[in-house]
Amino acid sequence: MTTPAAPAGPNGKIGILIEEHFDPFEFRDFNRYFPSQGYEVVYLTHLWGQPALHFGSNPEENVVKERVTVTTEVRDLDLSGYRGIIAIGAYATTACATRRNQEGADE
Repeated sequence: MTTPAAPAGPNGKIGILIEEHFDPFEFRDFNRYFPSQGYEVVYLTHLWGQPALHFGSNPEENVVKERVTVTTEVRDLDLSGYRGIIAIGAYATTACATRRNQEGADE
């Protein structure tokens, strides 16, 4: 399943930090719950200079069932446009934290 672009929600946007090997159950829950409550779901990541990155979920029964294309660079994010930011579970959370620590060590 590839997540279609959600229409802008009347209650604002929820940003979700995501990377490869994300939790498929949270992914499905977020895509159902937040739009039903009037929020637009926007997936965020470091794009590393690319226009888009494509990620797959952790396998379920040896099959990657969920996929997402991310086009929003987290570093350029205007937080005032978001009602909240969530880090999706599994490898995505660890990857974001690890990369941030590595970047900070170089600065």
